[in-house]
Amino acid sequence: EVKSTWQEPGNISSIVVGDSGVVKSHFYMVMLKPVCDEDFRRNQEWEAAMADYQEIMDARSKDMSGSLTEPPSKPVRVQHLIEDATIEAIGQTMSENPRGLLWVVDELAGLIGNLDRYSSGKSDSGVKSRLISTYDSLPWKTSRSDRDKNQSSSATFLSITSTTQPEILKGLFSRRDALSGFLPRFIFILSKRRRPSFL
Repeated sequence: EVKSTWQEPGNISSIVVGDSGVVKSHFYMVMLKPVCDEDFRRNQEWEAAMADYQEIMDARSKDMSGSLTEPPSKPVRVQHLIEDATIEAIGQTMSENPRGLLWVVDELAGLIGNLDRYSSGKSDSGVKSRLISTYDSLPWKTSRSDRDKNQSSSATFLSITSTTQPEILKGLFSRRDALSGFLPRFIFILSKRRRPSFL
C-alpha cells in the first residue's frame, strides 16, 4: 500500500526462456512443489467436506417431516494453482479464492495458442484484455444470460508462470500485443547454460 488510495497488487507474470535441455522444467517443478503440496492437502480437505455436505443434502431430500432447517453452505475449494482452465473457470475460481491464483503453464506456446479456445472460438483479444485488467487487479465481473455463470470479484489476483524457448518466443507475440500492454506485463528470465552439457 503506497497510501490509502493507492495499492499495488503483487501479480507477477514470469516466463523462463531457455534452450531445450537447460533444465527449465526441473527448476520450475522444484519451485512449485510446496504450493503443489499445499494444494493437494487443501483438495483432500475439500473432498472430505463435500462428502459430508452431500450426505447431509441426501438426508434432507428424504426428510418428509417438514421441519428442515437452513441447508448448510456448500464447501468452497481453496486452491492456489490452476493449469488447464478456461477464462470463465478462472474467474469463478478467483471469486472463491480472493487471495489469488497462480496460472501454471509448462509451455508458453500452449497458453498463447489456446487463448482463442478459452474465448469459445472468438478472437483472443478479449481474453488478452481480461488478462491485462487482471494484472492491474481490476474488478472482474461477468453477466451472462445463464445466471449461474455470472461472476464477481472486487479485485483480481492472478499471476502466470511458464517456460519457452528463444526461437519459439519470437513468434508468440504480435505488435498489437506490445502496443496493448499485454506483452510488457510479462517478465522474461533468460536461462543460459554456463558449461557444456554432461552428455
